[in-house]
Amino acid sequence: MVDRTTAPLIKMDGILVEGKAQYITLHLPDNSELAIINTYAPRASKDKAPLWRKISEANLSTEHIILGGDFNHFKEEETKGRAGERRMHRREAATWHHLTLQHGLLDAWTLDNFRKMSKKDYTFDNGRKGQGSAVSQIDKFFVSQELDSRGGRIEAAPSIRKISNHSPLVITIWGRTYALPRTTTYFDISLVKEDASRDALLEAWEGSQPLPNQDSDWPGWLEAATKRVLQCNGKLAKERKREKGARTRGLQQKTRLAEIRLQEDPEDEMVRDILSTTQGHMADSLQEQVARNHQLSTSTWFRYGDMCSKKFFDFHRIERKWTLLKELTTEEGEIKGQEDLAHYIRSFYTHLYTSEAEAPGTSEAREACWTSTPTRISTETNQELTKDLTLKEIRDAIAAMPKGKAPGGDSVPTEFFQEFAEEISSTLLRAFSAMLRNGETSESLNKGLITLIPKFGDHAKLRNWRPITLLESLYKILAKTLARRLQVFFPNVIRPGQTGFVEGRSILDNTFLAQEAQDWAEESNQNLVLLLLDFEKAFDRIEWSFLFKALARLGFCP
Repeated sequence: MVDRTTAPLIKMDGILVEGKAQYITLHLPDNSELAIINTYAPRASKDKAPLWRKISEANLSTEHIILGGDFNHFKEEETKGRAGERRMHRREAATWHHLTLQHGLLDAWTLDNFRKMSKKDYTFDNGRKGQGSAVSQIDKFFVSQELDSRGGRIEAAPSIRKISNHSPLVITIWGRTYALPRTTTYFDISLVKEDASRDALLEAWEGSQPLPNQDSDWPGWLEAATKRVLQCNGKLAKERKREKGARTRGLQQKTRLAEIRLQEDPEDEMVRDILSTTQGHMADSLQEQVARNHQLSTSTWFRYGDMCSKKFFDFHRIERKWTLLKELTTEEGEIKGQEDLAHYIRSFYTHLYTSEAEAPGTSEAREACWTSTPTRISTETNQELTKDLTLKEIRDAIAAMPKGKAPGGDSVPTEFFQEFAEEISSTLLRAFSAMLRNGETSESLNKGLITLIPKFGDHAKLRNWRPITLLESLYKILAKTLARRLQVFFPNVIRPGQTGFVEGRSILDNTFLAQEAQDWAEESNQNLVLLLLDFEKAFDRIEWSFLFKALARLGFCP
């Protein structure tokens, strides 16, 4: 498994031997490559030869290699802890030596450049049943000579009996010459469920300053409030992480000392009881962390795992598409390098978003459009649409917001507002009402983070990437409130022929209509013409002036 920072660096990945060996190749920001191979070797020596041969035949295309895993080289039980490794079969020895010589692999546990961080000298205890048990260092890391020159540290960490009878083996490589990509500020949603954290977050939202009296002051107050909430959440998350880290380090230290003492005297029952207790606490802590990290994905799977839905197929998608652009193809040729890519992307979207309202034929086309567009909004409807917002509308909009969405520049998710809806809805009502009366919002509220999502087709061409804007939660709540008020009158405004993007209608209706029209033409022997128009980047090319004129022509707020 890799984290979200490392995942975009993956260049290649695959399975060398089913259930026994897999690999990934990382393309690092300094343009070097690192190959990591994970293996689980068979127990019998004669069965290992094909495994080492397959790994040798892998085309890794780099000299920076880490080979790690369970090699199943351990001491026999009948040796009762005395020295003496199981002997290699001749065929295994030949293929193993060929593999290590081919890539210059060295056992990091034995290298002077890798400092051992623990006195513990085994990673497998076989249940630790006494002097007859096998304790050995069977989990290993082999590194290439290029990585050995960098050096690092290696440690057999404390084991957790409820999870595995193997101790985690941790390796750190020195000499990183590049900076990892910066991650955005993370809002810990779990804190809104804890009583102590709830009080602190709500106090941060309210702040020490009184609520504004002037309409023009509300946008600035909301911006400051979200910043206070984000800072408070980060502080609380750090405090909890610090407390948990101290507790975990204490358990690890107790476990490590107990394991070292049992290594010297396997019959010490008191130490065995201490080890069992501390390992149990460590397992509980780890399970709690895993449950919290995967709570969203697990609940989503339980909800959609048995349904023929988009989420089901997304879960089973084999090839994951990453949004890390390394090169693009244009009519002039290929573009590489971060600066050249950024310049081309900026120019592409600058041209895309540039107004074309004065293009030849535009004004005539608009006039023809207005001529056939009757007024559909009455005076009574306008009064309903422009009446003051209500507290119920704000709370209903907050409750209708989808969960698990990425926040915008404020980094505060909608879950925060949903958890504190009762306490802060009245404040949001005053703020939104003031903005509507004043006719403007703050600059920060209108800002969004634009990211590119891959579409179907050749991803080396920029037109096959769809820009999506991550908006601030407050903006989305206000927009949701107004949209829910509008949607009641949509059937009177939008013609039945538009079946997409309207609640209660399906975009597939027109597809079925076209099929039925084709069947009718064939059965009745009639001529039929079907015309399909697909506008490139249609939503990005819509003119704001056209939208305002269309709303006015329909009768909105004359």
